[in-house]
Amino acid sequence: MSQAAWAGGSTCHSNQSGNWEDPAIWDLCAGPPNGASFVTLKANHVVTLNGDTAQLHQLNLEANAELIIADVVGGITILTSDASFDSTLGVLTLLGDLTITGLNDNITLGTVDGAAGLTLNSDLETRFNGTIGVNTPLISLISDAAGTLVFANTDGGVNTPNIIVNGLRDFNDPITLENSAHIRGSGAPLIFNSTIDGAQEFTISQINNTSITFNADVGATTALGDFRIYNALDTTAMMNMDLFNTNGLQLWDVNMMIAAPSQLLVLTT
Repeated sequence: MSQAAWAGGSTCHSNQSGNWEDPAIWDLCAGPPNGASFVTLKANHVVTLNGDTAQLHQLNLEANAELIIADVVGGITILTSDASFDSTLGVLTLLGDLTITGLNDNITLGTVDGAAGLTLNSDLETRFNGTIGVNTPLISLISDAAGTLVFANTDGGVNTPNIIVNGLRDFNDPITLENSAHIRGSGAPLIFNSTIDGAQEFTISQINNTSITFNADVGATTALGDFRIYNALDTTAMMNMDLFNTNGLQLWDVNMMIAAPSQLLVLTT
């Protein structure tokens, strides 16, 4: 079990860098944030979280704020409800595994880096506004089946990954491509358990010696732009769906195993 951060206040703003559990770094509350708290890490503050949060209402990072997740046995959980988790303007640095759970909450991420695992559980929208693992690749990335997942970062391109994970990538939400996305990394399967839609370019590269699994239709509601899998050595695309629809080219530099429910896989461009 990981440690826990406790004590009180309904609104908490950081007043300096330091450890989350230190009452001295917080204004407007009596100590580390509790379950009634709307929490803001103010601009340029660096705060280290050494244990699970209480059930917060909201956690926001201002410009260049950094939340460091300590390496704790069992990992750390940030829990928010009925408001939001938003690190768009800041940075999450993972020294250890992190689970973010939003109960009736959106989860919106800016830059995330660190050789650790990230699990995202939101029953509303999870949104990638920043790059994931580009400076220091993650070792796993998992999203739950509730809600939706939006790839919104604008830095991706055919030769420019904006999601790098050297381990399990297990996407259970329906995915919307709001901007081009490029997933890269090796070491474990890449799994899409729900639909993918959006008129944007989607690239997968350097997923070696493993499998890339599609368990639901792609582009059925909104056709993708160009789609590419390249530099994927000894990797098999597992096609457990009926339709893969793009308005641009499709490049499949992988082996392919077809197990369409209708016994007919349609690739359309």
